[in-house]
Amino acid sequence: VLRCELEASKGYPFELSVETKYLLTVNGIDVTHLIVNKSETNAPVAIGLHPYLQIEGTLTKDLIITLNAKSRVDVDERLNPIGIQAIADTRFDLNNGERVGDLDLDTAYCDLIADTDGIYRHSLEDNDGNVLQVWADENYKHAQVYTTDGFNPKLGIDSAVAIEPTTAPPNAFNSGTDLKWLEPKEKWLSKWGIVLINSR
Repeated sequence: VLRCELEASKGYPFELSVETKYLLTVNGIDVTHLIVNKSETNAPVAIGLHPYLQIEGTLTKDLIITLNAKSRVDVDERLNPIGIQAIADTRFDLNNGERVGDLDLDTAYCDLIADTDGIYRHSLEDNDGNVLQVWADENYKHAQVYTTDGFNPKLGIDSAVAIEPTTAPPNAFNSGTDLKWLEPKEKWLSKWGIVLINSR
């Protein structure tokens, strides 16, 4: 369990208590975030995680990534958000699975498609049918996908992929889109995790 008492500052004049709990499971990890507004006024809050993922025995570039979504955040040359674009039949469409090595993404996805239980699930799969799944509860309506072929050559790690559950899109503190406003003393609990589903 990690705890942080966030003090008010010029850039963020609000006080929060943040607790993050990591629970190792038989085949993965469950993560719980508890945020409490300790300010005397409503506080804007958003959560984003940045796990880089791999499956042992398979080059990351050869993994198949699947993320069910309808739209993405369109950006300018400086990666500033400028609108929302549908992803069907574009290079950003990951609904049917795409090889990581064929992608060049630093992309925020929205209009995610949840499973019938309300959980959002994104995955990586190797050639043997092993699936590494990133799941997130109903708070995480957005996700960022980042790919690179120059992650850390000194360690012999070239290709890498991050699947990042987020509760709000980029620039949410300006746009207000899916920004969570906590009232004084209000608590916000959210959960996400990673699970490895073996083929055998």
